[in-house]
Amino acid sequence: MVPKSVYPESVASSNSRELNQYLNKLLRQDAQILRDLIAGGADQATVQAKKEELLQEIFNYLAMTLGLPPRQFDFAYRDKDDNYQSEKNITPQAFFEKYVGLKLSDYVSVINAPTADKPYGKSYTVEMLGNVVGAPSVRYINLPNGSFQRACHCTDEVWRNCLVWFRCWSSFRPPKGILATNVYDFTASMDINLTQDKAGRLDYSESLMTHAMVLTGVDLDADGKPVKWKVENSWGDKVGQKVTLSLLMPGWMSTLIKSLSAKTSLQLKNWQPMKQSHKYLLLGTQWDPLLQK
Repeated sequence: MVPKSVYPESVASSNSRELNQYLNKLLRQDAQILRDLIAGGADQATVQAKKEELLQEIFNYLAMTLGLPPRQFDFAYRDKDDNYQSEKNITPQAFFEKYVGLKLSDYVSVINAPTADKPYGKSYTVEMLGNVVGAPSVRYINLPNGSFQRACHCTDEVWRNCLVWFRCWSSFRPPKGILATNVYDFTASMDINLTQDKAGRLDYSESLMTHAMVLTGVDLDADGKPVKWKVENSWGDKVGQKVTLSLLMPGWMSTLIKSLSAKTSLQLKNWQPMKQSHKYLLLGTQWDPLLQK
């Protein structure tokens, strides 16, 4: 992890469709090459040597399109008292430990999937979801909507510099950055009624996890209930307020947000034991609606 100033965006990183297109071509081609070698009786040493050659080609491709991340860099900033501070030849790991200090084990991934195949209060994982050999499986705790929303607006989360990352469905760029389900009145304008609930939308792939954003603040009423959330997005300076900020309304939260990662807090303490146990999703494959894009 490094500051963006020392590892800036490239054309390919900010618009990665073509990068991924040709990366997939390489990976599929390489899979065929290795399988053909094995089918032809090649020994393990030959297969491993070819694998390393192919991986080098992929590394070179990514290095040309994304650039090489720095091994050391200089970092300067002004602290809260406006004093100039600087670091020389700091490594990415040292930067993370000193300036970020995020303990990922403190966080939990939760979903709200009110479908018949995923009872609440269970921890789920997905077959073949992970991409790191030997790494722990990705786990999701399925929570009822009320508990799910409380993880998004408790004050010890958002107001203490602990952002909440979430995944959602979003197929359009909202007017003036307002994420709400009642922005358009289709009943009055077109005489059509869109009444499918969240479970139905998931079961019939009408609502998929196609985007990710970050909750950075919440507006609560006198009773402590959320009125709206402030969202940091990456859609550029033509959507929302102050370049990347949008407003998310409770109806959109209940209907279109599918999963989030939040720091374990009092609001999640009753569900924390579920993080330690898991089962495969009943569908157990990439065809589950929570994985489709």
